[in-house]
Amino acid sequence: MSKQKIIISIKILNKVNTVIKLINPNSDIKTNKLNLNNHISFQTVAFKQIIQNLLSNAIKYNDKEITEITITYNETLQ
Repeated sequence: MSKQKIIISIKILNKVNTVIKLINPNSDIKTNKLNLNNHISFQTVAFKQIIQNLLSNAIKYNDKEITEITITYNETLQ
């Protein structure tokens, strides 16, 4: 029995904020969120997993004292 993949409209900012709370970055990590007040059609679980992996890797593989991560949505690439 195959699992059905449900694609719904999700608000990007809400999902990114949820992931940031889960990761709970240190105070020396600054996240900038630009143009995220949009909706996209995507699988919720997959989107959250992708964002979590990208943020975790950005934090893990950074050698700077203060890490600054910018997350932005570019609607022209949609």
